[in-house]
Amino acid sequence: MTRFLPILALTLLVGCDSPVRMNKESSSGFRVEVNADRPAPGAKDGAPGAAGAKPEEPGVERKVIHSAAIELVVTNVEAIQPQVEKVVADYKGYVAKSDVTGQAGVSRSATWTLKVPVADYRAAVARLVALGQLVRNTSDSHDVTEEFVDLTARVKNFKAEEETLNKLLKDTAIRLDDILKIREQIKIVRGEIERAEGRLKYLGLVTALSTITLQAREETPYLPETPTAAATFGEQIDTRFTASWNSLVGSGKAFVLGVVEVAPFLPFYLVGGAVAIWAGRRLYRWLRHNAFVPLRDVIAPPTPGTPPE
Repeated sequence: MTRFLPILALTLLVGCDSPVRMNKESSSGFRVEVNADRPAPGAKDGAPGAAGAKPEEPGVERKVIHSAAIELVVTNVEAIQPQVEKVVADYKGYVAKSDVTGQAGVSRSATWTLKVPVADYRAAVARLVALGQLVRNTSDSHDVTEEFVDLTARVKNFKAEEETLNKLLKDTAIRLDDILKIREQIKIVRGEIERAEGRLKYLGLVTALSTITLQAREETPYLPETPTAAATFGEQIDTRFTASWNSLVGSGKAFVLGVVEVAPFLPFYLVGGAVAIWAGRRLYRWLRHNAFVPLRDVIAPPTPGTPPE
């Protein structure tokens, strides 16, 4: 019993205000229970750092994730790309992703994912919409204030629990088994703190910068530039030969791909062809001996012994 006296004394000192509880588990030691739902010591209901804080209360900064999707029809996709980059640069933002697709004979399209500070979100959207003919402009917002406040309170509570466990580990003379149990509990609390702080950091980043997805497509098919009359005769020969060679290579590739595609069905084609040829020959022989009988032989069969005419 004497070895539990220091533990009981420390429990009486910190048990009333601490979210950490110590329960006697068995004769071999004790168990430390972490209660993350209790508010941190000294926190009052409704305070910004308390678990019961509400986003509507004064002093709580609202955290909102803003996003927009814009679709435009433009004359030339390549021509508006510098303008898009200039709009983002003017508001101290950046281009997170850029993708331009298209080929000759079809309308090209481009997609940009832009990051702009929340304070300049609507101004940037207005300037981007003016770059072409508007097809679609949608905006969305997601309020994460409640999650942000809850995570802040959880971090505060977990840090208080970690401090209490460290104090218990330092000031209490206990056995090795108890030390290992307390260290394991400290490890669990530290992991919860790091996860909550990581989520807080992420929410801070996504609420500080808005996301704008801009899609632009051309109104007419894209036609690449053709050789001008100013080109020399040798350049024209080289251009024509290169185009013909590329066409020949493309046709060869298409033929090989077609053969490869048909190859699995080739045995069925061979068997079907052989059956068709055999059936055709049998039909031809039958028609030759039965269908092409002279009409007069059908109407008046020849008398026996009369040679056919």
